[in-house]
Amino acid sequence: MVFKNNEAGEEQESTESGHAISKPSLDQLFVQASKQWLKGQGVPREKRKARIIRWLQYRGFDWSVVSFILKKLESSYPQ
Repeated sequence: MVFKNNEAGEEQESTESGHAISKPSLDQLFVQASKQWLKGQGVPREKRKARIIRWLQYRGFDWSVVSFILKKLESSYPQ
């Protein structure tokens, strides 16, 4: 994990992947998100995406994590 200074001089937590979350945590989150994704198999793709976005944001994940998980879900479960 690396700390970088932003424009205001404040330290900001950052990892190599650009997410402020560890690789094992990200993998575990993907497993949980996959379960949610598969629950909505009879639902249109855009609605599934919206549900996953809400599910992750409700749990406090920032947009970089949400978009990473969403892209990984879409590539893992193409339809």
